[in-house]
Amino acid sequence: MKIRKFCGVIVALAIGASGLPIAEAAPALPPLPQEGPTLPLPPLPQAPPLPPLPQTPPLPEGVKLPAAPVNLQSQPQVNQNVRESYLSFGDSVAANPTALDIAVYKTKKNVPSLEWPTIRDGSCAQDPNNFAVQAAKRTGLRLEDYSCPGATAYVEPHGNDAIPHDTVRQQVERAIAERKLDANTRLVTISAGVNDTYQPNNLPSMTTQPQRMARYNAEMTGAINRVKSVAPNAKVILLGIPDETDGRNHTCGSNLLGITSHWYFPLVAYYQDEVREQQRLAALDTGSEFLDMVAEISFQSGKNGCSNDPGRYGASIFDDSPHKLAGHLTDAGHEYYARRIAETYR
Repeated sequence: MKIRKFCGVIVALAIGASGLPIAEAAPALPPLPQEGPTLPLPPLPQAPPLPPLPQTPPLPEGVKLPAAPVNLQSQPQVNQNVRESYLSFGDSVAANPTALDIAVYKTKKNVPSLEWPTIRDGSCAQDPNNFAVQAAKRTGLRLEDYSCPGATAYVEPHGNDAIPHDTVRQQVERAIAERKLDANTRLVTISAGVNDTYQPNNLPSMTTQPQRMARYNAEMTGAINRVKSVAPNAKVILLGIPDETDGRNHTCGSNLLGITSHWYFPLVAYYQDEVREQQRLAALDTGSEFLDMVAEISFQSGKNGCSNDPGRYGASIFDDSPHKLAGHLTDAGHEYYARRIAETYR
């Protein structure tokens, strides 16, 4: 009860000790000012009229502007009027497309009417100045290029491959069916083996090195012997790949402005040695030539992707030397391969 009385006293004090109501205790606010008379806005200045555009003078009678140089058609192969031929089989090392070329090639699989400068009808994406083209010019032979990005030596293609590909044996059989590989063939080059290493059913967890070695040898020697049975006068050359390491289990991810990054990646050296030995044995078993490019284009020679020579023959993943595809040959590298092929042919 005492608490109630005390609260009542507090409320009374809050209302006001003088006994005046709250409304009378607070001073009244001054009235809002009234708006003044509205003044008219001055007129906006008018923009002066633009002068008339000059008229293009008419062309003289009989003169026509040239059409835009848009030509998506591929170019014919080299020396097509020559009877004796050179056939190039293999993967992207030989074909040397750009990444865009490969993307267009995949699209062309679903849109056959699509035309692209580096894709001839029925063929894969190929650089019009790859080493096969240059070697054909050096030797004077007619070129028939069957190389294709992603091609394998022995792993068969599947419908879900990241890069649609064929095998070297399939390329050979196609060349025979089209009567391009025949008794008039004088030179055959083959570059294949790297693409087999990363196929899902060929990884180290599913195969052993002796198994992979045996499969490569069986398929590649079979393909080469097939070539020689149809083209007995042809010299067959297996082409190795450049050394992709710095000689110490590092591969070079970038080579820009004279600065090279070295990534510890021993698996590259492991597979590189495996493919190198596969190619050497296949050449030995068939009496063919083998160009050991690991020995010729290395860090020690100053010409691979880990080297700072501006004229190097191999490119790193990110590289400022002129090249078409990351981790492949540079433009200078294709010129070097063409020279070595021509020298070996003679």
